[in-house]
Amino acid sequence: TEMAVSEVSLIHTEKTERKNLNIDKLRKQSIAASKQSLRFHFPVVNDLVKFSDFIKTLDPQTTFVAHCNENLERIDLKEITPEKNITFLIGPEGDFSDKEIQLLAERGIKAVSLGSQRLRTETAGVFVAAWNYFKMM
Repeated sequence: TEMAVSEVSLIHTEKTERKNLNIDKLRKQSIAASKQSLRFHFPVVNDLVKFSDFIKTLDPQTTFVAHCNENLERIDLKEITPEKNITFLIGPEGDFSDKEIQLLAERGIKAVSLGSQRLRTETAGVFVAAWNYFKMM
């Protein structure tokens, strides 16, 4: 929220561990964080959606998937030009399944490496938000 993330989508993947989330609580937290950081645009927190439904909505030109499979081609984050409407998919604990990564590749979604260290899910999301916020300044 503090780094100008405009929308958060929660995706139910093959390896998603938590099936039930309190979306209303997340929405209230995002509004509170926006107010506290003096942001006047509250990020949209979308309902939990199935992976197969979510990928149908993606624009391959501005969407990237961060995954840990080193055997598959990934571009370096430094090669991406930040844009106002950029989407990063961050997988669940245990990463996206190989099938999910393949489906994204078939839709033209480019895979990206976030560096040499493996990041936890929540850290990867903050890392990408900070990267984009810094580059957009």
